[in-house]
Amino acid sequence: MEGGRSKRSDTARRTEASAAEHRSTRRRWVLAVLVVILLVFVCRVVSTYYVFTNVIDAPWHISAGLEYLRTGNYDYEPQHPPLARLALAALPYWPEDLRLGDFDRPWSGDWLDRELDFYWYTLALARFGNLVFAIPLLLVVFVWSRDLFGPMGGLAAVLAASCSPNLLAHSGIAALDIGNAATVFVAAYFLWRWSEEPGWRYCLLAALAVSAAVTTKFSALVFLPPIAAGYYLMGKRVRPRSTPSDRASFGIVFVLAVVMVCWAVYSFDFGRVPERAADETAVAATLGSMTLSAPQLWRGILDVVEHQERGHYGYLMGEVSEYGWWYYFPIAVALKTTPALLVLAALGIVLTLRRSERPLAGPALVLAWPIVVILAVGMISNLNIGVRHVLSIYPFLTVLAAAAFAGERSLTFRTRITIPALLLLGLHVADSFAVHPDYLAYFTPAVRGNEKEYLVDSNLDWGQDLGRLAKFVRENRIPAILLAYEGDEHAAKFGIRNSLLPPNHPDCCWIAAGANRLKGIGPNLSMLDKREPFAKVGKSIWVYKLTGDEIYSIK
Repeated sequence: MEGGRSKRSDTARRTEASAAEHRSTRRRWVLAVLVVILLVFVCRVVSTYYVFTNVIDAPWHISAGLEYLRTGNYDYEPQHPPLARLALAALPYWPEDLRLGDFDRPWSGDWLDRELDFYWYTLALARFGNLVFAIPLLLVVFVWSRDLFGPMGGLAAVLAASCSPNLLAHSGIAALDIGNAATVFVAAYFLWRWSEEPGWRYCLLAALAVSAAVTTKFSALVFLPPIAAGYYLMGKRVRPRSTPSDRASFGIVFVLAVVMVCWAVYSFDFGRVPERAADETAVAATLGSMTLSAPQLWRGILDVVEHQERGHYGYLMGEVSEYGWWYYFPIAVALKTTPALLVLAALGIVLTLRRSERPLAGPALVLAWPIVVILAVGMISNLNIGVRHVLSIYPFLTVLAAAAFAGERSLTFRTRITIPALLLLGLHVADSFAVHPDYLAYFTPAVRGNEKEYLVDSNLDWGQDLGRLAKFVRENRIPAILLAYEGDEHAAKFGIRNSLLPPNHPDCCWIAAGANRLKGIGPNLSMLDKREPFAKVGKSIWVYKLTGDEIYSIK
């Protein structure tokens, strides 16, 4: 008997050892694949650095970060918080001491006075700063998907996220939107974990993540409270009952931690909220007469509210509006997202609802709720100038997509679900690689080639193709070209003579117009949109060759 028990014990130990080794091998394999996905993502992002010129917002963001690093003040343009701007400015400042111009002339200073190689190098350094947000975003996509759907789900989600054209685009430019998407997503993850496992650990991690989101972009102040409230209500169904005193303690510590971290990002500044001539509301007048912690934070919030009330000219499918359309962002998401990812996310919702024992607190609602909140906020906004304003939905879409790769399945179920899901994931990846390096100007294949008929602004034309136009001008030996494009004030830096030649000059016939101008955003050149262009440069500039009389007839 003892020999039999010993033999069975040895067998059990060998089985356990074999299972442990199998788990270890699988973990190493998953880690290796994750590292490869991240490396490919970084290579794809970095490969765009010397293709595209700066987007029009970049000099303001970099200059604001440089001001903070150089002086400790944050007066340049407080409509956006400093955290992401510090990431953009850190590398250009420390090794190169980059100096840009005043707020009214952001494209000046070293970028105007020094050689073009210096411009490209320091712009690349600034863009590199956004990887500080992009890499953690992908890692949390993997962790959240793995928590819900297992290791294969985690890898599927991070592959989908790393191949999202919108996430790739905004990881490779010097703007704030990838920072906003990353911090909102990470904050939502820790708020969800806190709702599932109440305790000090996730309370403090959630507070830190929320603080990072708020000090990256003020839209987090609108996105995160309803997301947190939804997670709290979902979590009440599964977590142990807590006493009112416990809830009060957690709430007080959470709020204090957020306040103190945000104040620290603003260097514990204390003073009067700066007044603006545009301040017309009672709230602005009241705050302007008060002394508060982080006065530039309050100034920035007031500026965002004023911008929202003032509106901003946008374009959607043949219409121009100062105050936008309630349906702008659903259409923008449909046009700017790979069809395969949308189908995978919808499939993920269906699968998680079918499998969940508690659909009102299961993965489908946990992941879909932030998407609903972010889109709802966008739909009531007057600022309809790019899908980037709801960029935060994309990580949630990719985690939803991972549901199709969850758990152990029978061969029949694997054939019915996993193989189609793999095909969809493959289509998503292939579509992403096919548009390289023009991730910013990505549109669904159904409208590709006619993008400007549907959307312009930062969806298509954000000033990124000026370097390509310079190459076109050199190759075609064009002595001068009338330029109507974002960023035209620094065309000369790239060797573009932005002017008309005399009417009797044989070469007086070139106009380069961006998609925004052709569609009536800014100086209106919509009359040119009816003409056949001589060439298209990049994705956002159309070149026309006209006679002298024709040029003067459209001025």
